[in-house]
Amino acid sequence: MNYRRAPEHLFPAAFDDSVAATKFFLQNAEKYNVDRTRIGISGDSAGGNLAAAVTLALAKEKGLPKLKTQALIYPVLQAINFTTPSYINHGHLNSLSKDLMVSFWLWYLSNDLSFKKVFEANNHTSVELKKSKYARYVDPEMVGVKPVKKGNLKFPKIPNIATILDPRFAPLMADDADLNGLPPTYVMTCEYDVLKDDGVMYAKRLGKAGVKVNHDHYQHGFHPFLIHFYVYESAGTAMENYLAYLKKNL
Repeated sequence: MNYRRAPEHLFPAAFDDSVAATKFFLQNAEKYNVDRTRIGISGDSAGGNLAAAVTLALAKEKGLPKLKTQALIYPVLQAINFTTPSYINHGHLNSLSKDLMVSFWLWYLSNDLSFKKVFEANNHTSVELKKSKYARYVDPEMVGVKPVKKGNLKFPKIPNIATILDPRFAPLMADDADLNGLPPTYVMTCEYDVLKDDGVMYAKRLGKAGVKVNHDHYQHGFHPFLIHFYVYESAGTAMENYLAYLKKNL
């Protein structure tokens, strides 16, 4: 999907383009000899963000054929907490570092990197927000880790910061009620990936909301190892499992 990209085009340009393209295809599937009852959406990394956001948005649309499934490959899902265990343990990796991931978020949000260190230190959100329902959506205890308690910190005023709570921008921020009724979902996560916990938490929240979830976690995987399916045996296995899921669920 050739959506408009950041930083030349800020949020919600990529989201809007993705929604428009998906709706068009659902409404005109027959023109392309496609069964509209067997259409799903998938994406990896930033594409996983858009796939999840589009699925949430279209679930509220009336008069559209329903997506049969969504498949999210190491998706980017939240920008509220950069101190999850996977960010702490794997933020130094060259494949996708914490430094680079924060830059990606800021390019999408505002194309202003002046607050980069603030985001990296997790000081971009207020004490109140850190105690809100949104913080519970990114709870380290969901991945088996007790959160570290920190004292109150001063935080700067950041333009457009409320956007990080918008599910169109960060799908993990969707309310539980909005997760209920989403189509069967496939989530792939990799151990050596700052985004691992995002995917794990989304899979768990979807499951608790009653969504049928298939979660494949690759202990030796890294971001974005699926594109190396012809090099690494584990990536080849991951590709086979991903395709098998699609064949079974479309």
